[in-house]
Amino acid sequence: MISLSLGTLLPALTAMYAQKDWERLRASYLRGCRYILWLTMLVSCPVFVYAPELIRLFVGDLYQGAAPVMRMRLLLLPLMQTIGLLSPLTNATAQLREFCLATFVSQVIRLGVAIYLVKVLKMGAFGAALSMLLVVGFAIALVFWPLGLRMAHVTFGQFAREVLARGLLPMAVAVGGGFLVRGMVLPSSWLGLAAQGLFCCLLYIITLGLFCLDRNERGLGLRFWKWLGVTPALGPTP
Repeated sequence: MISLSLGTLLPALTAMYAQKDWERLRASYLRGCRYILWLTMLVSCPVFVYAPELIRLFVGDLYQGAAPVMRMRLLLLPLMQTIGLLSPLTNATAQLREFCLATFVSQVIRLGVAIYLVKVLKMGAFGAALSMLLVVGFAIALVFWPLGLRMAHVTFGQFAREVLARGLLPMAVAVGGGFLVRGMVLPSSWLGLAAQGLFCCLLYIITLGLFCLDRNERGLGLRFWKWLGVTPALGPTP
């Protein structure tokens, strides 16, 4: 769904770049990356916390080795979503060469590291997932972040405040709260897993609503809650 929606942004991003409207381009890039991060991690947080229980209930204890692999893959997801708007931005700015070259080189390196971890160190699927986390994670931080910031005319300070801090805070609270509850009561049924997963999502939404929305986003949220007949409490505006 996110990939499909990103295609609709391409004409707008292209127009902003063509008109050299750096203010709107900057705001769109930061907002888009933050929204993609919020939407993705809302679903991913409970899956990360309860991966062993999900595997056990779905296919049995025999396949518990899949749980750490799943968690390893999900650890990379927040980093990947912080550049969620980079691909349409490279199309809008006609700067595909750098993006494609960086993607190709990082994947070749990842393949080499994966072969070493799997064939030489005998780490299996965990080694393949670890290679992706290490190589792609470093590539995002060292190559793709600077590339996106340069194209969108964004400083790293702005990116850190608008995307990393506000985008990752709900995830940190939800994952921390989920592990705390899981440590006290380990879910042993689908009903218990669903209840604790919903609690994790609720922590995420509350943190997002109270601490991560700006004034405009909060106004949109208030109109939505009023449409539902609910008046939520307001936290400080970042």
